[in-house]
Amino acid sequence: MNATPQGPTNRSSLKSERAFLVFVLLFFLFPDVGSTLQWDDVQKELKKIDLGVPGRLRWEYWSGLEGQPNDQSDYNFVNLQVRPYVMYPGEHLVFFFQFQYAGAFNLPENAVSGPGSLYFGLSTPEIAPQATDVLEFWMMGKDLLVNGLGFEVGRLGITDGEETLYEDKTLNWIKKARLSERLLGTFDWPNVGRRYHAVRGFYDTERCRVDAIASKLLAGGFEYNTAFSELKDVDIFGGFMTLKDHFLIDHTEIRIFGIYFRDDRDVAKSVTGGTLDIPAMGASWTGAYTGFGPGTIDTLVWGCYEWGDWGVTGHSAYAVIGEVGYKFQEVRLQPWLRIGVAHASGDDDPEEGTHKSFFGMAPTNHKYYGYMDTTAFSNLVNFYQQLIVKPAEKVLVQMDGHIFWLHDTHDSWYAGSGATRNDVFGYTGGFNATSGTTARLTGGEGFIGSELDLTAKYEASRHVGFEATYGHFFGAAGARAVFPENGHGNWLSITALVTF
Repeated sequence: MNATPQGPTNRSSLKSERAFLVFVLLFFLFPDVGSTLQWDDVQKELKKIDLGVPGRLRWEYWSGLEGQPNDQSDYNFVNLQVRPYVMYPGEHLVFFFQFQYAGAFNLPENAVSGPGSLYFGLSTPEIAPQATDVLEFWMMGKDLLVNGLGFEVGRLGITDGEETLYEDKTLNWIKKARLSERLLGTFDWPNVGRRYHAVRGFYDTERCRVDAIASKLLAGGFEYNTAFSELKDVDIFGGFMTLKDHFLIDHTEIRIFGIYFRDDRDVAKSVTGGTLDIPAMGASWTGAYTGFGPGTIDTLVWGCYEWGDWGVTGHSAYAVIGEVGYKFQEVRLQPWLRIGVAHASGDDDPEEGTHKSFFGMAPTNHKYYGYMDTTAFSNLVNFYQQLIVKPAEKVLVQMDGHIFWLHDTHDSWYAGSGATRNDVFGYTGGFNATSGTTARLTGGEGFIGSELDLTAKYEASRHVGFEATYGHFFGAAGARAVFPENGHGNWLSITALVTF
């Protein structure tokens, strides 16, 4: 959500917006009354309405990471997504409605790894699942009583870390691409995506912004059949305070957050032995600074501590992230280099005592821990690097490298990005209280492997773009313990993006 504009309340604008909304309601309910309103005001508001139809067609190929000799080792499939929307962006009242068609074709029936196995296994199973539903439907009010005070309510996307955006394009990119959705996200890389039934209140000033949310998680992600049905027993509450980029330190944002996650579903009880009640507190530092040679240096520091109840045991876990980047501005190719480390705690004894593995809640992990999505942010030490170059005006090439280690070899190699439907916990790995077993153990091996991802993007026009990504997972001893038949993996994705 962008920062709310500041300044004196425009009473005439608010009056015309209200007149327009009243006209729309009265026109359909009481046409004779609705026709008496001022047509000039209605025309003014009608011109603000924004209509669009973004679409995405993606072909994916996967091979490797096989546990048994008869596992399906390679496959390809297609995903299609269309999301028409209408938006009324008034100065004080905003309405947004977006519909989604999502379909998959030629899904593999016997795969045990990769995205195709998740789409098929979570959808009936069905080789060509399809879903149509309302993706988002929300209303926002801002500056209604006091400048900066507002609310948002409905079915909407929550991307923690994006509460405030700026005119600084570099800082905005870091917030969107490197900070946001670490714990709560829209998970839009899978074809269905994730949304929330939520109410948000906010107070936005020139120097800081405060947000509070209360929400129910909806099914989605890889799940077609029950997409956007409410997971009634998953509650998420949060509070976020953002000190803006010019408040304490120029070009530096400091953010403090608290999130409470409660999961009382039967599947959560079967895994943990009881209800998940997990509060979390954390903070982040994000900055982009000029004056360091021929470019811009950027920094990100993020930390979070969790406590509470993991079913029948206590929970105490932490995670920290630190990275630094440098973008050459007036140099050919405009290279942007980044290095960092992400560390999430693991459990030295998963079967006994306090649960110590960091719990990722409902994040979007795809953009952070390797595009092949083999790893969740739990019991993890991930050293990574990123290089972005721009060889032409409309072409961008990116290389991402990761090295994965377990924090504690007694714990699992975790995977997942949170709950996708009512009977799916959302993460694999860890001790299961019902079965009495611990999944995805590596036999005491700490080095999981590494991953190299190469991406090329081409913006053909304002309405059409293309993207191709190749990823290779180099499985080490830890990966081979989980996938003994083949611990390596390959993934190729070709995407066409169309927006009208």
